[in-house]
Amino acid sequence: MTLLIRDDPLLAPPMTDLQKPSITRQLKQNFQLLVVSLVVILLVGNGVIWQLFEASEQNRQILVHVSKQNALGQQVIKAALSMHEEIEPLFRQAYLQELRQTLQEWEVGHADLKKRPPRYRLGR
Repeated sequence: MTLLIRDDPLLAPPMTDLQKPSITRQLKQNFQLLVVSLVVILLVGNGVIWQLFEASEQNRQILVHVSKQNALGQQVIKAALSMHEEIEPLFRQAYLQELRQTLQEWEVGHADLKKRPPRYRLGR
């Protein structure tokens, strides 16, 4: 069992000038690969985050629209009950006009909700 000098890292001959550029070139290539990989990861991550924000904005818009529809529905009920309870014909006429106008707004909003892509439709 003889120990060869070339197997011992402490006794190994010094690197030749031809070997040094090869190591430098390899380090540069590894560094470039690392930088490119990081850029790709950042771009993909940014794209995913952007899609989440976009979906969040669409959900927010739907919630605002649905909340408005809910308020209009409550206004319809209030106008109908007020018209039913009112004795004065002039006030009844005003409540009837409010009821018609609110129902028309509600129908337009409902039609808009139905036009949305299937993913964002409510009450499928």
